[in-house]
Amino acid sequence: MALCGKHTFFLESVYTRSASHDATFLSGDIRHVFAKYDFIDLVAVVTNNTSANQSAWLTLQDSLLTCFSTAMCRTLVKDVMSFLKWLEKLVAGCKDVVVFFKKMMWYKLKIKAATPEIKAPPSLAIPCDTRWGSILACLQSVLKPEKILLQLVTERGFLAAPSKAKKAGRRAVFDFVTGKELVVQREKAAKLLEPLVKFQGRFEKNRAVASEVFEMVLVLPDQIAK
Repeated sequence: MALCGKHTFFLESVYTRSASHDATFLSGDIRHVFAKYDFIDLVAVVTNNTSANQSAWLTLQDSLLTCFSTAMCRTLVKDVMSFLKWLEKLVAGCKDVVVFFKKMMWYKLKIKAATPEIKAPPSLAIPCDTRWGSILACLQSVLKPEKILLQLVTERGFLAAPSKAKKAGRRAVFDFVTGKELVVQREKAAKLLEPLVKFQGRFEKNRAVASEVFEMVLVLPDQIAK
């Protein structure tokens, strides 16, 4: 199928019998479509988000670098982070904070007990490459209980630790949480990532229809610009 604005065009349908739809088959099929319909300006390719399709795209990156798959949202997030160094540093700092407090049961229970009052996420979230939207979830989970975290790191004895390595870890968490621009940066980062995560939710399952993917291609630039 080919999509152009509100119009949908049927190109072809092929019965593959018992052929395995592995990465080699899928990449070859995509190349076939591009070659056969070279009179059409194809700007995006939409596939299911399966391991076979992901492997197929790895083999097509050199020749079809400007096209996209349903994994494009995750790629966009990574590209934004690599371009905006402050955002990359912010996410790394939030991850360190989350990992630290998750390891400390007393702190973890104290944060969890206070979150219902401020309507914060029930627990601190760790960003994960295989989980869409986890970067924004991490930022939000640190942003909303900010006052609680600030209270914990400024308590007497927080910087005390039995080893230099642990002291350095606590000092890094303290400096990050008490940073003057931390709240402003987290709010700015959340607003930047929200449009991407909004569309990511549509593609977490393989049943996402192509029209929804195409809609994202049309409206995402304007939403990010805002």
